[in-house]
Amino acid sequence: MDISTVLNVKNIKLNMTARTKEEVIEELTDLLIQDGASPIRKTLFVMSGYARS
Repeated sequence: MDISTVLNVKNIKLNMTARTKEEVIEELTDLLIQDGASPIRKTLFVMSGYARS
């Protein structure tokens, strides 16, 4: 299996500045928005990330 068929390279961030779980979720959500995800759903997505963590 080629991992590039599952993961988009643009959605991988190696040098994150986040230090807490909440900051990680926020930072990765911003990365998805930069790649075209709807910013209107950011709050819902972040809340979902908190619920799963």
